[in-house]
Amino acid sequence: MSKNQQSDPAKVGNASPRDNPAEDVVHNDAEEKVSREALAGEAIADAQAPEERKAAALRQLPDADLLALAKRAGEAEHWLDLARRNQADFENTRKRLERESSEVARYVVGTFAKELLVTVDNLERALAVAEKTPDFKGLYEGIKLTYSSMLAAFEKSGLRPIDAQGKPFDPAEHEALMLTKDDKLENNAVAQVFERGWKIHDRVLRPAKVVVNQK
Repeated sequence: MSKNQQSDPAKVGNASPRDNPAEDVVHNDAEEKVSREALAGEAIADAQAPEERKAAALRQLPDADLLALAKRAGEAEHWLDLARRNQADFENTRKRLERESSEVARYVVGTFAKELLVTVDNLERALAVAEKTPDFKGLYEGIKLTYSSMLAAFEKSGLRPIDAQGKPFDPAEHEALMLTKDDKLENNAVAQVFERGWKIHDRVLRPAKVVVNQK
């Protein structure tokens, strides 16, 4: 064998895989598959692409690629749906916390105000006595000023008295202490208020203690 016909061991050992025709075919097929999937994916993902173009891109894919694409699309839809539900849960939780925080801020003064109602009752009794006693005129004016200031503070905080006198008895706002009979009043009407009731916004803070007319 001549020197020209002898193989160079170095060249044989360093031969590139691309020198193998069979491997070239496999490599080209893989490139074509990736290219087809990429083009089809771009056409499908393009929201502005005509439906005909999307359909044509899908028709170019073999069945195996279509199945793989459908599987990936299903997985993507699953995660997208999960993300949407998580977002909805987050929004619902945020709104609920905002409502609860608003409710707390709206009624937080109620507990403190309820303790002050006894003081308001005492001021009203003192006013009733001082108003009828000439010697207590100065005291009356001082008590009245204090009483008015307290009512103004109550009003700013959403507290207001329950108007019960002569109104139909309402167990949600009134507490019946006894019954009476008065032909001048409607049946089941409040004939007398022993202790004034109070509300904070739309909640009853203290029911009015009343006498109810029964014919």
